[in-house]
Amino acid sequence: MKKRFRVLTTVAVSAAMIMSNVMPALAANDGSATGSAAYEGYVEQISAFTVQVPTAAANQFNFTVDPNGLLAGTDYARQLSEDITAANFDTTANLYFENTKKVNDADVKWFTNSSKAIKMENQSSYDVDVEVTAAVTGATGITLVNAEPTATTGDPSLYLAIVTDDTDTDKQTIAITSEGGSYESEIAGVPGNFMIRYIEGEGYKYVQRTNTVTTNKYNKNGDVVTEGGQDGVALTPWNTVSFNLTGKCGGAWTADQSALTIGVSLTWKVTDPEAAPNGPSAAVTTFKKSETTADIDVEFNYGSATAITGVKYSSDGETWATYTNPAKFYTIDNDNNKLTVKSTFVTGLSATRYWRVYFDDSETTYVTLTFTAD
Repeated sequence: MKKRFRVLTTVAVSAAMIMSNVMPALAANDGSATGSAAYEGYVEQISAFTVQVPTAAANQFNFTVDPNGLLAGTDYARQLSEDITAANFDTTANLYFENTKKVNDADVKWFTNSSKAIKMENQSSYDVDVEVTAAVTGATGITLVNAEPTATTGDPSLYLAIVTDDTDTDKQTIAITSEGGSYESEIAGVPGNFMIRYIEGEGYKYVQRTNTVTTNKYNKNGDVVTEGGQDGVALTPWNTVSFNLTGKCGGAWTADQSALTIGVSLTWKVTDPEAAPNGPSAAVTTFKKSETTADIDVEFNYGSATAITGVKYSSDGETWATYTNPAKFYTIDNDNNKLTVKSTFVTGLSATRYWRVYFDDSETTYVTLTFTAD
């Protein structure tokens, strides 16, 4: 046992001697290196705005008022043709729009108190605003009521309303009175239907998913350069809002009303709440001396303008003057929608200064910038 112990001890000492010989060699070959970071970039993920708003058919909102029941009383004889029989009419109505109805998988003409619908579909990544307005014209001497009339005597009345499929019950039926009618709401976006792609020649883009391809590399023509993986996830259905008109007559209509030309006008529009305002604007308009020692690039959204035309300055925000040597204080880059404030101006501030940056739009608008000395 003693002999074995001595052998092991010798090996341990030899290893220690080897390590001792190696360590100085490592210390004599120290090295260093540096690296730099490349910013891959940023993609605004609220930039996809597309809304499908179909136009109305030529006669979609034309209607016939029959308060005296002449059509129903004659089995709709005046309207009958090879394609239209009495069965094509809603017998409970006394105001008729030409609509369609599915019969044996075919669309047939159907005359009812409701018009065909207009459907607006939001194919954007965020919510959009929608507005529908309507007005009745030429209804002189006719009372526009806010609920379906039931009386067949008294003054003639007309009920017309905007009907929507909005889930908010207060927005499902809006009567068109003498002041008109208006429906305002929003259609939710579906951000999950969009993704970031790298497109050769253009960089990263936030675009609609193709339903299958998630990692393909594309060139600027949209051609696949490198095949990617498949996600196999179906697009979520887009959100929609539909609206149509409905109506009914009431009261006693006489020959006096036959001379009237009653009409209804509708307008509908979708507004992008993320769109830049029409007038020029800047995301940042206040700058502090303590926060910068370099030139400041102030980026603008030009709105309806095309160029910055000049700058005026003020120490109190009321009296304005023009610099005699503007290049000393700023430069204008209309190609990139920005104005660069010279660092010497900001670092030299001893009191608050105001600038008005003027634009060439029809209103000669301006954006006010504030520079503080703190």
